[in-house]
Amino acid sequence: MSEPAAPSPATDRDRDLVLVGATGFVGRLTAAHLATRAPAELRVALAGRSLERLAELRASLGPRAAGWHLDVVDTTDEHAVAELAGRTRAVATTVGPYQRLGMPLAAACARAGTHYADLTGEVMFMRHSIEANDAAARASGARVVHAAGFDSIPSDLGVHSLHRQAVATGAGELTDVVALLTGGRGGFSGGTVDSLRVQLDELGADPEVGRVLADRHSLDLGTGAGATDGATAGAGGEAGDGAAAEAGDGAADGATARAADEPVTGAVPSTPPSSATGSPPSSWPR
Repeated sequence: MSEPAAPSPATDRDRDLVLVGATGFVGRLTAAHLATRAPAELRVALAGRSLERLAELRASLGPRAAGWHLDVVDTTDEHAVAELAGRTRAVATTVGPYQRLGMPLAAACARAGTHYADLTGEVMFMRHSIEANDAAARASGARVVHAAGFDSIPSDLGVHSLHRQAVATGAGELTDVVALLTGGRGGFSGGTVDSLRVQLDELGADPEVGRVLADRHSLDLGTGAGATDGATAGAGGEAGDGAAAEAGDGAADGATARAADEPVTGAVPSTPPSSATGSPPSSWPR
């Protein structure tokens, strides 16, 4: 198989944001959020496997979505996702299980300099993505942001709010934060259930997976389980389901816009891993 075609320069791209998996459960919620909250000038495309379902979704979103592009794409097709990544400034994808369906798209965005956000909670996928895509993302300028959903909203935003309160009241700096979830509403989507199955299958097939999952710093490849020489610290920024869809230079809510000042891939645990000096590594987002 030949290598995917080189991406177009960012100035030639005809889309600002492509929502991949738009016709799925979370994809529809994200599309509806975009239809009411995205800036009018944002050039949006809805992507999925069925043109008919994409057209039905666009028609249901009202007049603001009438001019949105529709892109048919299979996320496991390396050439198709490379072409898609080369046409847009940012991608938000809800297509899981990510370990099975997500790596080609994440890799294509890292190579193309296309900002990327997903909703994964699959630790091994994130770890593999950091290992495979970090160097390319740094070279291209892409921000690759994993876990931009429920897996990070309570912890990431909760820690941020606690930090602001501590500073405002003169209580000092946070040292370690423990998050406790006592309840919730709603259920699990089919994609979430499939992702859980994939993780359980991995755990049963490889004992090393259990060691990685038990390590709170497993996504900081400079210090976590299985750390390798030269690996960079995992980092990223989180936002709510669909907030990543508002990515862009002026986005207030976008997970892509909240990513690190320097290109890096990964996801943020509830407390950043510390370097030897006790401070977060330089590659963590500010």
